[in-house]
Amino acid sequence: MKTRGYNLLTVLMMISLIILSACQEKPRATTAFVDLGGQVGEEPEPEPEPEEVIRPTGVIFFKNDFCACNNQKSVIISGSTCANFCATKATNGVDNLYFNFTVGDEIISQGFGDVAGWCKAILPDGKNPQCVLDARSESGAEAPISFTVGTGNSFTANISTLAKDKTYIITLTELTSGAKSNSIQLRKLSDGPGNTQLGPLVVQPVTQYTCINRRILEDTNNGDTFFEYAVRLHFYFIEKFRPERVPTGISDVFCHDVSLNPGPDKNTYPRLEETPGAYALWSGDDIRFFDLDVPPSGQRDVNELIAKKAKDYGTTLTATPNLFFELTMSSGPTINNVGNVASSGAALGFYMSYLNDTAAGNVAYCPKQAHYNAGDNTIRAIGDVIQADTEGIYLAKRETETFTNSEGETECLPMDVIITRETDMKRVWFFLHPTTRQATQPLSPSALRNNTIKFYYPYDFTSPYQKKSYQKEYTVILPNQVSQGTCSESTGGTPTPAAGGIPTTYTPHDRRFGCIPVSTTP
Repeated sequence: MKTRGYNLLTVLMMISLIILSACQEKPRATTAFVDLGGQVGEEPEPEPEPEEVIRPTGVIFFKNDFCACNNQKSVIISGSTCANFCATKATNGVDNLYFNFTVGDEIISQGFGDVAGWCKAILPDGKNPQCVLDARSESGAEAPISFTVGTGNSFTANISTLAKDKTYIITLTELTSGAKSNSIQLRKLSDGPGNTQLGPLVVQPVTQYTCINRRILEDTNNGDTFFEYAVRLHFYFIEKFRPERVPTGISDVFCHDVSLNPGPDKNTYPRLEETPGAYALWSGDDIRFFDLDVPPSGQRDVNELIAKKAKDYGTTLTATPNLFFELTMSSGPTINNVGNVASSGAALGFYMSYLNDTAAGNVAYCPKQAHYNAGDNTIRAIGDVIQADTEGIYLAKRETETFTNSEGETECLPMDVIITRETDMKRVWFFLHPTTRQATQPLSPSALRNNTIKFYYPYDFTSPYQKKSYQKEYTVILPNQVSQGTCSESTGGTPTPAAGGIPTTYTPHDRRFGCIPVSTTP
């Protein structure tokens, strides 16, 4: 009996060790489970985490038909269409802005539907969205303008808080996410002296953007393709003549952000490095730039209006001054059957001839309020008509660049010409000191007159005289100098001022070729 009991105990201990050993085995990558129905199966893979929903930015675009009205009258600088539009709008004494949008594909594909849906959608962060109009002027940001978000892509906002005779950049902004639309420029007009119905000359913002032009070659030995060169070219447009997309199948040129939107170009994509309001001109839609006299006088009405106002102030001019000229620049690449870029001109608006301060030694200047109030009747008349401070406008050409082609020959890269304005130029321009050859800021009219004036672009306002790896050197030139130089036969954007549009009697000391309305810095 003792021996049997001992054996039984031994057997029980061995069974326990076997069970304990089994419990300590490592589990397999996929373990068995029993579901509620008693079925044995494999453990399911974990559910993937949902993707974060983000409110898209830069895919909402103001249409160019915005108007602002106060009791049947237009209250912003605009074309003649706003006068007809506002004739039907009773606003109870407030300045109402009426504005419409178009949207990019992302608004539809991501389920927002329209601008109202984009403004009102509560995202997973749980924050209550709020769409406002962000208004910025040369003096900085204004208080955001709230408005009622209804449905669709059309809205109305009370802009009575915006000052008259002040230019604003307006952007639709959703405050919790920071997502934005593109921007428009508007200026509320006042009852100007002598012309209460038309107000100041209509200001037209101009947008700058770039295209990359490259030459793609194929290695006949192995079939590989490579870039023989790639160069950035600048172009300009006004919103109503927005450039078309680059056609599908063209690989030598692209004008949109291919890292953000890979694949073929679309009309809904912003242009590459698109900069609305890079500078401003006067709008060619302003009726004062036409000759509406019966019979026609052969003069633009704006010039005759200035002469009449000068006479009203006591100064009779010997002839009607010819002060305003149309500016034509390339609005986009013209693409031929092999993808090369050539110039395609488009009228952008009007600039004004610069004035000369003869007492200061023929120093060119663009008039501001202090000049209008200084006592000269002709300049006072100019101020009455344009009702805006003005600044200089300049042309600049990129430094000469060449490359060695596949045949071992030296070729010029396509030339690039840009428009610059006085507000920016005074912060970055320099000349190379004749002794030290160091970049030196010009501080006098003689320094500007007697030296070649340069700058580095894109601008670096904090350190303008040190060339960065991403910058190119540009030289300020006069319009008749565009075709001069070794590498001038191949151009991206070439300005074409109207015949007789550039004064030739005296070269301006700083090479400005005209005056434009002062606008805010983008």
